[in-house]
Amino acid sequence: MALDSKIDAPEVISFIGTGNEEAAKAGAAAAVEAAKAAGWEEIKCIEIAGVQGDGTNTARMNGYIAGIEENGGDFLEDEVQYADAVADKDERRSRAAQDAFALFRRGKRRRWSRRGRRRIRTD
Repeated sequence: MALDSKIDAPEVISFIGTGNEEAAKAGAAAAVEAAKAAGWEEIKCIEIAGVQGDGTNTARMNGYIAGIEENGGDFLEDEVQYADAVADKDERRSRAAQDAFALFRRGKRRRWSRRGRRRIRTD
């Protein structure tokens, strides 16, 4: 029996948990609709993700992207930040994303280096 995350193995005869892709898609669709209801004209979304290449993370990301794009939002794939399922790294990425949003609202765009340090470009 697989709990929480579905795994593909012959020994698994049952799965109990949330379908990560479907749940992420529903959540993203609701977020886009809430942004529209709040009067947003441009809906641009990023993701602070778990571990790159992990099956659970991939399912969530695929659902998130589908939910955003199918409902009129724009997923900024180049802005994905991987927190590697580490809480303090996730918090730093979250703060950095909030800073990026503030710059975006002022008409500036941030680009990330490979180490997660930020460079600011005003194009």
